[in-house]
Amino acid sequence: MTAPTTPAGEKKPLPTGWRGPVLPLNTPSGDMRQFMLADGTEPAVRPLPVALSAQGEMWGAHQGSRVVGLVTRAWVQDGHLWAEGPLDLDDEFGAEYARKLGDGFAGWVSADLSDISLEEIPLRLDKSEWAPDELAAAYAAFEGGTGAEPDVAGQLLRVHEWKLMGVTGVSSPAFETSRIEPVYGDEFTAVRASAALTAAAEQHSGAMIALVPSAEDCVRLAIDGYEPADVLHTTLVFLGDAANWSPEQRDALEVAVRALDFICPLSGSVMGHAQFNPSGDEPCAVYLAEAAGLSAMQSCTYGAIADNVDLPQIPEPYDTFLPHITAGYGLDVSKLTEVGPIRYDRIRIAFADTDVRDIPLEPVTAGLVASSVVYDTADFTMPEPDELTALTVTDDGRVYGHLAQADSCHIGFADVCVSPPTSATGYAYFHQGEISTTDGPLPVGKLTLGTGHAGMRQAARAAAEHYDNTGTAVAVVRCTDGLWGPWLSGRILPGVDDDRIDELRRSGVSGDWRSIQRGSNKLELVAVLAVNVPGFPVPRTRALAASGMRSLIAAGVPPTRKHHVEPAQPITASAIASHVRAELRASAIRESRRETAAQRVRTARLAAATRRVARLGKERRVRTPDGERRYGQPIESVIKGRGRLPSTPGNGGSSDAGGDDAERAPDLAERRRVLPDGIVIGDVTPGGSSERPDTWATADDLRTEGLVAPASDPDKYFSQSELESVQWLRSNGVDVVSVLERDRDGVKTPDCVALVADVPVEIKGVSKPSENAVYKQIRRADEQSGHVFVDASQSGVTREVAESALRNAVRMRGAHMIEVTILVERANPSTPNSRDVVVSWSHG
Repeated sequence: MTAPTTPAGEKKPLPTGWRGPVLPLNTPSGDMRQFMLADGTEPAVRPLPVALSAQGEMWGAHQGSRVVGLVTRAWVQDGHLWAEGPLDLDDEFGAEYARKLGDGFAGWVSADLSDISLEEIPLRLDKSEWAPDELAAAYAAFEGGTGAEPDVAGQLLRVHEWKLMGVTGVSSPAFETSRIEPVYGDEFTAVRASAALTAAAEQHSGAMIALVPSAEDCVRLAIDGYEPADVLHTTLVFLGDAANWSPEQRDALEVAVRALDFICPLSGSVMGHAQFNPSGDEPCAVYLAEAAGLSAMQSCTYGAIADNVDLPQIPEPYDTFLPHITAGYGLDVSKLTEVGPIRYDRIRIAFADTDVRDIPLEPVTAGLVASSVVYDTADFTMPEPDELTALTVTDDGRVYGHLAQADSCHIGFADVCVSPPTSATGYAYFHQGEISTTDGPLPVGKLTLGTGHAGMRQAARAAAEHYDNTGTAVAVVRCTDGLWGPWLSGRILPGVDDDRIDELRRSGVSGDWRSIQRGSNKLELVAVLAVNVPGFPVPRTRALAASGMRSLIAAGVPPTRKHHVEPAQPITASAIASHVRAELRASAIRESRRETAAQRVRTARLAAATRRVARLGKERRVRTPDGERRYGQPIESVIKGRGRLPSTPGNGGSSDAGGDDAERAPDLAERRRVLPDGIVIGDVTPGGSSERPDTWATADDLRTEGLVAPASDPDKYFSQSELESVQWLRSNGVDVVSVLERDRDGVKTPDCVALVADVPVEIKGVSKPSENAVYKQIRRADEQSGHVFVDASQSGVTREVAESALRNAVRMRGAHMIEVTILVERANPSTPNSRDVVVSWSHG
């Protein structure tokens, strides 16, 4: 590996390759990591070649690195994982790295690993390890008063399973022995790394974004002789041919996927087995999988890529997303027996199996405590008391209290009352760690001390990383929505000294709420930390809630440091009177706010009713054969009077036992109809059950649950696409107020409440020009409300297709529905006399 002698005046040759130790085995690093490999065991390595990369600048976490060569061989030697490969001398950055490597200015490396399974080992001050039974006994003695508090001063991360997925040149490696050397001559032929990667991808040339189950689940599902455990996945988006993606586009795709900020693993199950393509060239046996949020993640991921004009065009997905895990090609489905829970913990971006990038769904807050500590479940399920309770730390280490009062106002906003958000996920984005309890594993969050809040513009994952990197976890807690507000209960972590506990007792607690999905105003709690001045002091006065933010940090203005302690002021009669006056003023202000909000609601309802009355007075024409039959007038004629209906049972005609004349049915339909009508579908008999679904919520139900947006911000919970539909509704006399999305026993709440009739309305959008797409949206919507508005104006759906879909929906499920309106096409402002095309039906 010695550089050849170079005659004076000639340019020194560049090394053609590299070789050296990249990872010490069974040896702790300076940052207390230890990668294990038993003697005689072959190291786990992704299919070769994989990339040798190098950083151009001193960034953290291998960021900013570029490919400079390949790893073509890896083996175990002298207690290390060794590797070697060629350098990419045709690339300017690769050639510069080769020069630095040859001259001794580079060579320090760090191994890039995936498929990691680790154990947290508690350590003493002298770095010796605590045995699990030994530490448990020491804590039992300490809590029983018969022994000293155990000396726990950190932890060792012992990695039992890992796989090499690349090597990166860095300036400061975690292991000082990880340094490679240059190789000269014909032993390595200089190549372009991208060309070698493309050549190696010929067998598997596709690219994809997929969800990967946990390592334990993959081992359980793998069938010997077929798909290996480390390649099992559920495809979210097929990206086409990997060769179509340049290195820059691959990096841009990774940035786009990370920007979606998925930080929560998906828990689901294998619910069955199937044989795909049974009569084709490549039949395969698959596990059928399901998980809450899986379809939404697939749609969100596909949309983020399809809308990015800088990325290659990707194939259209199938109309129906059927999540599955392929167990093997040519495998008989009868060989599959595994069912039960699975947990997706990674998103994988794979280009032809040679450029594979895993993005963990496990957040950085997952590693909280030593695995040997077992907690009492009761400490984390403590009932909420009957009064608002500030954070309390008991002498035996229990922690409990309210994070904020439910309807209190953030002290950082003087002109509006911003209240603490409630969680729509059961605080899943906060409960990102897991501890062992007397009743088994339990998801928890941590209470952090010694840091400030993350920046307001940071996404959820970046905020979580901020607290992990700058603060110290002092307690683990569970959070629930209580009667008085978010309720915390848990326990101080092992090893936290008395000074830190006293500091926690002196502090208030503050929450950090972040928007989880792009374009959404719905906030989720991601962190809790101790601060001097919380934004929601406990207790706090009640007031109206009104906010629509992307992040909310519940800390007030930090106090100015003082060089001396102000003497305490005595409590006097005048001070008490001043306090009483202040409370009376605050009460008057709150009452004024309530009255203002109520008046806004009354005004909005009156305006909507006025618009509707005006609209009903407009000229109406017969548009359809059914209208011709109903009103007894030719098509396109102006409707005179209320029209008539044939005397058939159920329409209020003379042969109907319950009706006096033929005009009662139109009256009934008019009273029940809220949404605009258009081309009325009347030649179909409603089918299905006539019973009102128990999943429907009334407007009063939604208000009781606090889900209806305030009058001061009626659009608070609408998405951007929903707002476009809402604008059309309002322009046609239907004023609505948004409703917070919440899952009610597997069915989501309706999107809005129509003020003119005070009834819930579900809004659906259609993106594909197919009858099935329209029918599915109606079918899904009628589980949420009897009043359904479908906006198909951006889909290319024709009037005929919309009519057919509506007829099918009414025929199958219309007996319990109230009304459906489909906006097929909006009027074109540039076309004179153009009109909206609307298809509608009502149960009249």
